[in-house]
Amino acid sequence: MVALTVTNPLVAHFALSLMTDSLAGSFTMALVACLALAIDDSAWVRARRRIWLGVALLCLVLMAWSRVEKLYVAAALALIAGVWLVRIRRPLGAAPRRRLATVAALFVAALGAVLLLNRATQTFNPRRPPLDFSGLAFSRVVWPRLARVYPYLAPEAQAQISYAEAVNFDAHNNHVALLRSELLERSADNRRILDEITVTTLYTFPLAVLGKTGFDVIKYALPNIAFPLECASILPQSVPTSWTVSRMAEAHPRLTWIALASAEAFFLFVQLPLAVVSAVSRTTRRLWSQPIFWLTASAILINAMLFGLGSGLDAHIRYALPAYLMTHAAVVFLSLFWLYGGNAVRRARGR
Repeated sequence: MVALTVTNPLVAHFALSLMTDSLAGSFTMALVACLALAIDDSAWVRARRRIWLGVALLCLVLMAWSRVEKLYVAAALALIAGVWLVRIRRPLGAAPRRRLATVAALFVAALGAVLLLNRATQTFNPRRPPLDFSGLAFSRVVWPRLARVYPYLAPEAQAQISYAEAVNFDAHNNHVALLRSELLERSADNRRILDEITVTTLYTFPLAVLGKTGFDVIKYALPNIAFPLECASILPQSVPTSWTVSRMAEAHPRLTWIALASAEAFFLFVQLPLAVVSAVSRTTRRLWSQPIFWLTASAILINAMLFGLGSGLDAHIRYALPAYLMTHAAVVFLSLFWLYGGNAVRRARGR
């Protein structure tokens, strides 16, 4: 299962790149696995619960150091694991409650340490505006609609942004941060104007904004389907997808396309159907009540909501890599379970 996952061309590409996305994805998977083992109620796990909690804390720290948004994913997963342990498992006595409070304090301390370290070591880029609610809303709502909404803007906003600048803004997602930074450098009062542009765009094109937001959330949640469909031009190919493929194909274009097409076709037409058949079989129904399933689904959904709601710059497979990895591993596991595990279970019942 590991070999089929790590040899996927897209996974291998990010694993060999200088960016931290692959590390963040790996630590996310490790955190989910360790939390699932830590809250499992089997006798084998209870004897090693402290070990899995310790490894989970380490993975949480490394994951949050790798990418800034993973701090919020880690906090949400730790909270979900705690709720699962308290509400789903057996009622806790006084001593277990004290131990749970201690563990919760350790997780809060780890998250706080990562937050402080990030603030102490990160260098602010003056060409990129801060990631506050105003900036995220502007990115999510306005791009690529500034030229369309331009006639509806107040004269004050039109005085700061020409129509030619609005057209250039819509031409590429990298222009969003540049325009916002330039306007904020001119005057601090331009933040109010940017917020007014965001509100005007949302009021003028509400369905377009909501539709694109929902579409991006789905793409972040289902990158294993969205990415190959974009590569095949069945879905409109976004700038991030074409950029990723161009980086992969820079040295060996033909080999890259053969490897990508083969791997994605094998996943979509062989592994995924086998996984679906396995998922609805009686032998795998018990899996859906396990914490590993709910934690994995939660991690994918949280990541999709963070990027889908917080950025309007098209879904990027880089940021969906944890979901891509976990979905790929789950499909590989279920397809192999259908081929081998189910037969073993049936033979055991036959005896």
